[in-house]
Amino acid sequence: MNLVQLGPRRGVFYAFVNVADGVVRIWREWLAQGAEMNREKIAEAPRRLSGGVDYSKEETRISTVVEDVDEEARTLWVDSHENVGIRVKVKQRSWKEDVPVILHSDEDPGVSYVMEYEELLVRTNHLLLAMERMLSEQNNASSKALVFCSFASQSET
Repeated sequence: MNLVQLGPRRGVFYAFVNVADGVVRIWREWLAQGAEMNREKIAEAPRRLSGGVDYSKEETRISTVVEDVDEEARTLWVDSHENVGIRVKVKQRSWKEDVPVILHSDEDPGVSYVMEYEELLVRTNHLLLAMERMLSEQNNASSKALVFCSFASQSET
């Protein structure tokens, strides 16, 4: 992920700096836990709506803590310092088991999940430091420009 300062024309950048590099590996167990949390949340929603309006401050505080834990569990961090991450919603999709599949004892059966991207998380101090780094590089930069564009080839007729 890069932080970019755009130039006067399309494809011209005044400055850019890398904010984060990383690969997110998602494990099957994490997907199963996320799908289960999503199912529980959906099943719990009608009970919360039909429960009445008389909520005490303690119940509100507990539900806020539970929602914070839920959001943290749905976050995949890109780096080990937890500066950049993505928050996703996981749903298990139905899997066709019509065709018999022979599995070894050490193999897991096939499953399918849908991941819905919800938001990109970047810690403010990390973003601010990257912006300061970009501005300092811009002040120390030469008069060279980085231009990205595509050229259409003209065919001769």
